[in-house]
Amino acid sequence: METIQIVNCTGYVAALFSAIYLAIALSRRNWQKTSAKMDESKVDRDVSESHHAFIGEYFSSVRKVKSVSYRPILKYTYAVDGQTYTSTKLYSINVLPIQAQDLLPIISGSTRSVYYKPSNPARSYLLPSRLFTPCIFLLLGLFLAFTTPEQLSDIWSWGVQFLTTLLKP
Repeated sequence: METIQIVNCTGYVAALFSAIYLAIALSRRNWQKTSAKMDESKVDRDVSESHHAFIGEYFSSVRKVKSVSYRPILKYTYAVDGQTYTSTKLYSINVLPIQAQDLLPIISGSTRSVYYKPSNPARSYLLPSRLFTPCIFLLLGLFLAFTTPEQLSDIWSWGVQFLTTLLKP
């Protein structure tokens, strides 16, 4: 397989996954909206200690290693047609895990809007997924998918030339 074919295939895959992501995210923006009570919105701090053996060519030692991790916790309750539901989903599409800073504007005990799927109200989310990054990946994927060998060579030459002039003392 030639380099250009690998580049084109990579572009097709990136464009395909980005298009699927965008289609799902945009369709979920049409879900119904209701109010939800934030039962729990916090960040748990977990401190763990362990012993690690460090073995080098001329030494060995055992050291105590302390690590700290943070785990965001979200739980909210909402009602649709008299039926109460509980959920933990923050974004409409969770590709990556929720980060601690994502929960900062969400306060336990407060009321916020929640989006739910009309045909299955148990499926819900608080915030629509962001669309900027998938749009960039879609454009980049399409660009790579339809790049010719001549264009790839020109881009490579330009990049090398640019970096060479940029890194000159």
